[in-house]
Amino acid sequence: MRKQLLIIALLFGSFLQITAQVTTEWVNQPRGVSIATDASNNVYTVDWEYNPGGDITLTKRNTSGNILWQVAYNNTDVTRFEVATWVETDNLGNILVSGTIRSGFSNPVDAASILMKYDAAGNLLWRKVYESSFDGSYTKKCLVDAANNIYVLGMGTGPLGFVTKVKKFAPNGNTVWTYYDNAGIGAPVNFKFTPDKKLVITGRGIYGSVNGYAKIDLNGNNIWNYPGVFSLYVGDAAGDSFGNTYLTHQEYVFNGRGEIKKLSPSGTLIWEKFHTMVGYRVEVGSDNAAVISGFPNGGTGGAAFMKYDSNGNVLWQNLDADGPSYSLLLHAQMGLDDDNNAYLAAGTLFDMAVCKVNSNGSSAWTQTATGGFAYGFDLGTDNNVYVVGGNTAKFVQTSLFCNTPEGLFTSNISNTKARFNWTLVNGAFQYEVWGSKVNTTVWKKTLVAGSKNFLVANSLSCGTNYEWKIRAICDSIGSKVSVFSALQPFTTSACATITDAADSESATAAADKKLIITPNPAKDKVIIQHSFNKANAVFVTVYNMLGKPLINNQFPGNNTLDVSRLPNGLYMLQLTQDKNILRSKLLIQR
Repeated sequence: MRKQLLIIALLFGSFLQITAQVTTEWVNQPRGVSIATDASNNVYTVDWEYNPGGDITLTKRNTSGNILWQVAYNNTDVTRFEVATWVETDNLGNILVSGTIRSGFSNPVDAASILMKYDAAGNLLWRKVYESSFDGSYTKKCLVDAANNIYVLGMGTGPLGFVTKVKKFAPNGNTVWTYYDNAGIGAPVNFKFTPDKKLVITGRGIYGSVNGYAKIDLNGNNIWNYPGVFSLYVGDAAGDSFGNTYLTHQEYVFNGRGEIKKLSPSGTLIWEKFHTMVGYRVEVGSDNAAVISGFPNGGTGGAAFMKYDSNGNVLWQNLDADGPSYSLLLHAQMGLDDDNNAYLAAGTLFDMAVCKVNSNGSSAWTQTATGGFAYGFDLGTDNNVYVVGGNTAKFVQTSLFCNTPEGLFTSNISNTKARFNWTLVNGAFQYEVWGSKVNTTVWKKTLVAGSKNFLVANSLSCGTNYEWKIRAICDSIGSKVSVFSALQPFTTSACATITDAADSESATAAADKKLIITPNPAKDKVIIQHSFNKANAVFVTVYNMLGKPLINNQFPGNNTLDVSRLPNGLYMLQLTQDKNILRSKLLIQR
């Protein structure tokens, strides 16, 4: 009896945890086919009208669900209607909408592809219809990179016929390049950025049960193709920070097993593993481990998840993540948050739904809202979940009731150490501090006791740009977590110097230092002579006397460095090849 009571208590406790972690703040119309949020948690949805002359409508709500504006491009051609496919926001608060023009009504056909850009006030900045007004192309999804360039996945006519294509646009709408699939990966299904700053593409055969995958760089160059993967269901792909790619699909046999493959950066197979669940989608977290989501098996509804490490070992599986109260169908979109918790947007045929699984594989919550089905979701900067489908809704994660640390600053900076400081948060159990070199995707996480308001970071590299962020955790099980602070940048002190050539007594002594800068003092350009191996890459960095790098480039092939933008003053010039370093002082004097 005691054991039964314990099981009931555990189940009841889990139920309390699931129901207490999330609430629905609002649900309203209009519905939409895609959703995106901006830095202020304004919510953008797009929808379209299936009628002659039908338009794409973009709606902006604030985080409270109030509609701020709605805009539609006025399509005046009654023989056509326009279909929205995706919405994204860029780093400047602009909104990108991809779509497809269809011709006819009773039996419509794809006519052309559209990309539109709006500002935050709803003004149309530009609109592109490509490649012509009737080329039979269509779009599937769009993405925006850190420089606000736009990438659109779709289908179009290339050198080898009607194939998957990716088109890159500059922020002003000019075409940068167009990539056409030349390996036959099928029609476009999905594409996404990878941590190594590439794009992975998933395709599905127009005829037959076959998947295909490809990887390209952000200049439109093909890296590898992996076509002809026979599978009974549509698959997915995601990359890790080392350039590896994980693929999902299913064995091409009756009642075939689910399968996950790991490919190397060059696209060769490293390993493949099988499982009973039907894994339609895959994402890779900051821990470089792959999480798949789908159904428990080929004949059962619900939300199932599994996690693999980089060697193909199963870290955990949760084949009933939505619990006994739901049997989620219509799986639509998967994503991970900064803590590698997984989210799946789906439906119950009566309600929109999102299911969350914690990074350790335990069920977090499943939340529904009226609307019948969900097309997608987005995580706001407030860590709340915004979902769209038959309606639009906001799910509030109540674990956010923990204040973000304030009063952040960096002190005691040396060439190898720095101290991170913050103000104590009332009720904090511990703090989670993340640090990284600038422009890298690898973060180091450190836990600090809630009674402590600083962390000393050791073993840093000299003369290097770093950044850190922090959040508070207000309970022992990690269910009450604040949002992250803003990034705190700093630069370690310049590396230890050697005797400057300009301080030497003779040209012979300078030559012995194996680094000669002429002229020195300099005005606009300097010629650099060094003793490093010319066959290997050499990098040149110029620091000011505070240790801040002002020039950081690969060493020029003509041995001439442009220093015209440096103001008068004393600097440290450093050459680096592998682990070898040469340094000398440089005086700019005009």
